[in-house]
Amino acid sequence: MTMLEIQGVSKRYGGLQAVRDVNLRVSRGEIVSLIGPNGAGKTTLFNLVTGFARPDTGHVRLNGKEVTGLKPEAVARHGMVRSFQITNVFANLPVIENLRLASYLRMRGSLLSDVFGLRAARQRAEQTMEEARRILDLMGLARFSATPAKRLAYGQLRLLEIAIALCVRPQLLLLDEPAAGLNSREGEKLTELLRRLRDELGLTILLVEHDMDLVMSVSDRVVVLNFGEKIAEGTPAQVKENPQVIEAYLGTPFEEEPA
Repeated sequence: MTMLEIQGVSKRYGGLQAVRDVNLRVSRGEIVSLIGPNGAGKTTLFNLVTGFARPDTGHVRLNGKEVTGLKPEAVARHGMVRSFQITNVFANLPVIENLRLASYLRMRGSLLSDVFGLRAARQRAEQTMEEARRILDLMGLARFSATPAKRLAYGQLRLLEIAIALCVRPQLLLLDEPAAGLNSREGEKLTELLRRLRDELGLTILLVEHDMDLVMSVSDRVVVLNFGEKIAEGTPAQVKENPQVIEAYLGTPFEEEPA
C-alpha cells in the first residue's frame, strides 16, 4: 500500500530550479533513502513534503489524502513527522521533558485545565510520562532522562531528536541526515535502530543521507536526485551499479580496490 505519493512536484527560487517534476512513492513499511550531491534538492523536497515550503506545482498525498501546502503542524497530525539535519531540542530542559512537550502536539485539551491541574490534565501528564519513558528506553537514552539536553554528546542528541519525533506517533518518519557527525560505531547503532523502528513499531521511513554504508545496508529502495531531478531509483544493488549515479555522485566509494 502506498503511504506517501509525491506527484510532479517542482519548486523554483528565483532563477534556481531547486526541484523539477519529482515523482516518488513510499510504501507502508519501507525504508527509502534519498541521496544525491550537495545542492541536489533533497532537503528542499523534504521541506515541500512536510509543509515547510509550498510546491509551485504538483501534489503530496499521505495515505491517499492531499496534504500539499498544509502547515507543518497539520502535516504532523496527519502522521508524517520529520527530524532536522541540525538538532532541534530545548537545550535547558531535561531529556524527558523534551519528549513530553512533543507529545502535547497530538493531544487535545484545554490549556486552562492543564494550568489548574484538573483530572484530564493529570491523566495527560501521566500518559505522556509513560510514553516518554518507553521511547527513551527504546532509544537507549533512559539513563539520561533527568539530564539537561545540552549535556548530551552529539550522537545522543541525534537520538534524542528522533525520540522527540516518535512522541508525535508518526506513521511516516522523515529523517534529514541522521548519521551526520556520528562515528562508525554510532552509525552502526543507528542502522540497527532504524530497522527496529520499522520492524517493531511498524514505521515507514524516508531519509536523506550521505553515509553510503548506512544507506546501502538499511534501505529497501534508494532514490537519487541530481540538480533537482530524479535520475535513478531502485534497490541498493541496482543504484550502486547505475552509471548515471556513479557519474553524478557515488563514484569511487564503490569501485573495487586493486588486487
